[in-house]
Amino acid sequence: MLSTASAINIPLEGWTSITPTVWVSTGSACLLRETQHTKPFEPLATRLDADAFGRKLKAALEEQKMKEVTTEATSRLNQWAVMATYTMNSEGRGYFVTQVYLSENGKLRTITGSSRITSDDTCTFKMREFLRYGAY
Repeated sequence: MLSTASAINIPLEGWTSITPTVWVSTGSACLLRETQHTKPFEPLATRLDADAFGRKLKAALEEQKMKEVTTEATSRLNQWAVMATYTMNSEGRGYFVTQVYLSENGKLRTITGSSRITSDDTCTFKMREFLRYGAY
């Protein structure tokens, strides 16, 4: 089960909100989606916790046939998060995907960014930078 998340503020110039939890870049080359899951997910209190979760997440994504999977522990204000990056195919098209996994009120919250692999729009770099350092 999924529910609407608490709607983050997207500080990226030119991005437009489609719904309270979905944004697109100018020209629609990149998309950000925030999801609040109902699955319990305790905050990752230490980098070791985040690294351990990252290893499990990497294995799960590779099992789902995602390619070029990497995970990285990232520090947030009061907890650690895990950022996963990978490539995937959907309907014959390739996509770069970046997802941040963190806890909000004891539930899993993800912020996902995606762009077409063939896109040479600068939004991909800006989006990944936002997800790495600014998405809470």
